Amino acid sequence: MLPVKTLVKAITRYLQAKIYDRPFAAHLGVTDTCNLSCDYCNLEGKARNPTLEQLAERLDLLDNLGIAVVWLMGKGEPTLRDDLDQIIAKANKRALFTGITTNGSILTKEVVTRYAAAGLNLMEISVDTYKENPFSRKSVEANPNFPRIIQHAQQQGVGCILHSVILPQQEAVEDARRLLDFCKEYNVPITFGFMFNSPEEERTPYNQSDLEPLLRLLEQEAKPGGIVLNFPSYFTKGQQWLQQPIEWSCEKTLVVSTDNHIDLCSRLSGKSGIADTITPEQIHQLQHTSYPECEDCFSSCGYQLNMFRTSPLHYIARYLAFSLKHK
Repeated sequence: MLPVKTLVKAITRYLQAKIYDRPFAAHLGVTDTCNLSCDYCNLEGKARNPTLEQLAERLDLLDNLGIAVVWLMGKGEPTLRDDLDQIIAKANKRALFTGITTNGSILTKEVVTRYAAAGLNLMEISVDTYKENPFSRKSVEANPNFPRIIQHAQQQGVGCILHSVILPQQEAVEDARRLLDFCKEYNVPITFGFMFNSPEEERTPYNQSDLEPLLRLLEQEAKPGGIVLNFPSYFTKGQQWLQQPIEWSCEKTLVVSTDNHIDLCSRLSGKSGIADTITPEQIHQLQHTSYPECEDCFSSCGYQLNMFRTSPLHYIARYLAFSLKHK
């Protein structure tokens, strides 16, 4: 259950974001250090770890800009930071809805308990496949402690959700079925997103004939009350996107990188040329700037946030339907 102060702030700032056309969610980079090395990851260059004081200043900036939701992440693994619970507490003190994105590989019950006590609202665990895959080190088989961690987080009052990057593999449908069965067994919802930003790119190994059956399966599982929280239209349009770029509305998220560069998407890191601080006027200008990187993108987070902005009650109803069905 969300604290009343956090809930009121989230509703108020959502309405303000609608009125003033500004972001209501932000990603705050807390580390670029990772304990895994997945093939599709774009982690490169010097690993940065901002100090606790620097992160507190960045939380103040986001709070003053009217942000309601903050995700503690970065290009690395946030749970590698021993002081992550202190960062969560600082966000919680500002009544910000606070989530983390983690690969979950080093989580323990004790660590999750600390995060819960600090005020963590939601934990998103990146799990790309059920069986191990050469493109990713994030699978259920590679992390046998997942069931215990998920159940303990739920007992501690921390919401838990899985996120899977759709990977190229010959047995994609069968693996997805096993991953979905895992989610149903432990009553944890899941969202899916595409790898890279276009199947036309050289690094994108998608095979359309292999992927379409998987997208049809996920579209069916994304019904109200289902385990998949994506809107079904994400997979419907995804099948069109495989053939050619499509027009869609992306909800940009304010991103503060570990080196304090500020952009409207992690894929646009450093493109704005803005660092340390940003004004509402600059944000508005960035929102109406066109970037080549956006032309073929079909980001799950951007799509989901846009659906939430345009149909918040629909999105909330989907989550409540899942919660009641799997209680």
